[in-house]
Amino acid sequence: TEWAPHVSPSLSCSALRGLGMVELVSCRPPMLTGGYFVPEKESYDSGAQVAYTCEEGHKPAAEGWWSTSLCQGGTWVPRPQCIDEGACLPPEITNANFPPSDNGWYPHGHKIRVTCIEGYTHQNFRATAQCGNGSWSTLPVCTKHLGACDEPPRILNAVVINRGHQEVFTEDSQVQYQCKEGYVMEGGSADKKSICSGGKWADVPKCSKWKRSALCVLDAAHYPSSTVKLSGVQYLKEGEEREIPCIWHWDPHTSLARCTRGKVTLFPCKCSRFHLITRHNFFLF
Repeated sequence: TEWAPHVSPSLSCSALRGLGMVELVSCRPPMLTGGYFVPEKESYDSGAQVAYTCEEGHKPAAEGWWSTSLCQGGTWVPRPQCIDEGACLPPEITNANFPPSDNGWYPHGHKIRVTCIEGYTHQNFRATAQCGNGSWSTLPVCTKHLGACDEPPRILNAVVINRGHQEVFTEDSQVQYQCKEGYVMEGGSADKKSICSGGKWADVPKCSKWKRSALCVLDAAHYPSSTVKLSGVQYLKEGEEREIPCIWHWDPHTSLARCTRGKVTLFPCKCSRFHLITRHNFFLF
């Protein structure tokens, strides 16, 4: 057993782990059926390596006719195995998933069903493969869906906040951008979303430097007991008016928000103009 220098051997393993130090554990000889390994020892130090191969009718559970294994923490990694030569190793299929094998290989005759990842589809509708005599039948191929999009475009001074990074997005996927501090989205929206449509991203926003003299900020946090329905932050241009839904009314009521010289004015709730028009059967052209 090897110990870190300047540390008392009387310290327990848990105490050593607390100090960021661990005991180096040796390995016993690997259990290998249907093959042999070198060198043969009674014990192997941590970090030691063995090479092994298999007898006729068997093969290593790895690519090639021989393989190696490393002693790590008292365990051989990967575990040396000699498997039937008719078995198959896991196939390599890009942009796809399939059920993993508990022991790292699949027996002769085993069939797997392949699932393409988001944004990809099976080519020629082929979704299964079968292991036979050590190799797989024709493997399924996952190709990019015609309507899918590549990663959303990078825009200056903004980041995507509602999705993790991925290379392909399915059609109708939505990503939400947010500008960095000191910038606002053109048009005044605070939660602009871009949609994947026909293989392209639509409505990609732009972030511009915030000019206090040109914009008003309508922040829900500033109106905690308000009678209007607000969520998040909205921006209004100088002179812009926007209808805001009201609460605690049976009929549709709205408040008018107006931006004047950098300040927002909220007017009392009134029955919405559209509701008044339809209620009295008036129509505007």
